[in-house]
Amino acid sequence: MPAEVTLVVLLAVAAAAQDAKSASDAPIVSSENIVRQLTRSTDRDKGLVLVDDEPASISFPNIEFVKGSAELSPTAIAQLEELGKALAASALTSFRFEIAGHTDATGSDEFNQSLSLRRARSVQTYLVEVMAVAPERLNISGYGEDRLAVPSDPDAAQNRRVEIINLGTN
Repeated sequence: MPAEVTLVVLLAVAAAAQDAKSASDAPIVSSENIVRQLTRSTDRDKGLVLVDDEPASISFPNIEFVKGSAELSPTAIAQLEELGKALAASALTSFRFEIAGHTDATGSDEFNQSLSLRRARSVQTYLVEVMAVAPERLNISGYGEDRLAVPSDPDAAQNRRVEIINLGTN
């Protein structure tokens, strides 16, 4: 193999490793911080959780999946344990949430849409079956690559994420 090709292959492998590392390096967010993020509000009397007309939400780049699948990684499970504790906290028990799955731009639009929905469903299933969150409190959505966190880098690891959005009271 010519030296130039070897160098290109090595650079591609290093870039892929760095991309994977950046997502898994995200710290596990504690249940206390999740509660704080999901209850920020300017209009609690109406049961709305809004700041600047946006619902309270939190994005989890560390809810990782096996590439191209909806299988939860060990890091994802650790984060979901904290999320489950937060959703059981008295400050959040009267609220409903959307679990929004996102992908990067790798793959077709159709595949990414399906994958993002399957990933959101995996998170919902874990929260319901393992963490005993009432299923009626959790809606799921898959946005595929439509709402990139880093539009300037459509294939960035930060685009592959799960977001939890407070939908207000039951």
